[in-house]
Amino acid sequence: LENKGHKVYIITVNPNNMCFSLDSTGTVLRIPGIPIGIYDYRLTGIDPLKATKQIKKWKLDVIHSQTEFAIGTFARIIAKQNNIALVHTYHTMYEDYTHYVNIFNLKSVDRVAKRAVYSLSKLYGEKCTALICPSPKTKERLEAYGIKKQIHVIPTGLDLERFEPEKTDEETRLALRKEMGVKDDEFLLVYVGRIAAEKSIDIVIETFTIIKKLQKKI
Repeated sequence: LENKGHKVYIITVNPNNMCFSLDSTGTVLRIPGIPIGIYDYRLTGIDPLKATKQIKKWKLDVIHSQTEFAIGTFARIIAKQNNIALVHTYHTMYEDYTHYVNIFNLKSVDRVAKRAVYSLSKLYGEKCTALICPSPKTKERLEAYGIKKQIHVIPTGLDLERFEPEKTDEETRLALRKEMGVKDDEFLLVYVGRIAAEKSIDIVIETFTIIKKLQKKI
């Protein structure tokens, strides 16, 4: 966006302490947040006065929120108070995360949790000018929740060039295989991400087990 001539500001959580900070460029504002015990997520206030004063000075044309929770709620408040267009990216299919609150795996709890996801997602979505989601599947779900706003599918960007084979020299590649106990002619699959139920890593492992058996028959 900056390369196209836009002025970009970032409001995020301060990971190190409980204070406000504005970086030397005057474009990155960090607000206090407390750890909530889930990964490295932190919960902030939904309407911090000091941040509000700074944001008003920026005279924003559009706000792009990236979370539904505290800072996301703050974004909606600021957008409404100042009549600013609000675009929201819906990153996470929360109905795939209900197992975190359904620790006893009860169907009744799962139904309630999923209904809450539907209701909250619709509430958040309808407060926006438009939404962005990473896949057609997510768009279909948001529409099924009853969201009537414009929904644009924009896949989350990955720099695939970083993973091209020629980016890593042969000596390094072989050393990594040796370190992991993988033979040079053995097929290697690497997963990069959280080890969590919603990632369905077990399905990937089971699928490649089937593929390996099929290869032996060919």
